[in-house]
Amino acid sequence: MKNPLGIHYGSFVKDWSENQLPIISKVKELGFDVFEFGAPWLVNQSDAGIAAFRKEAEANRMQVVLSLGLSTAQDISSNDPAIRKTGLNFLTKLAKAMPKVGAKYCSGIIHGSWNGKISRYEEKAARWDNSVKTMKEACKVFA
Repeated sequence: MKNPLGIHYGSFVKDWSENQLPIISKVKELGFDVFEFGAPWLVNQSDAGIAAFRKEAEANRMQVVLSLGLSTAQDISSNDPAIRKTGLNFLTKLAKAMPKVGAKYCSGIIHGSWNGKISRYEEKAARWDNSVKTMKEACKVFA
């Protein structure tokens, strides 16, 4: 069995929220086996949209994995409990959508926000603790 070869949806879109369903057949035509697509896009799909995506992936014998970069509004390392809750809610929705689309893996930045910055080094330990606590809660849903 050969090692599967995959590609990220960012190679095909100008906007992260673009419809990713039509990309599947193009990815297959190019000879790829794995399509890494956007978790935020998936979470915003209806059950019918998720089913259509899965059907297309299965028809093309395409393994799907998810890509994620939490936004600053979803930063599970934040010192703001409301922001951490927003991130946890997003991860919970993602955990429920992944089996529906047939995805087993999500890669990317899930421990904090994409391009997040810590203003003072002293914040690092607290942000780490916030991330670990929130991730433990998210893992209950993913398990």
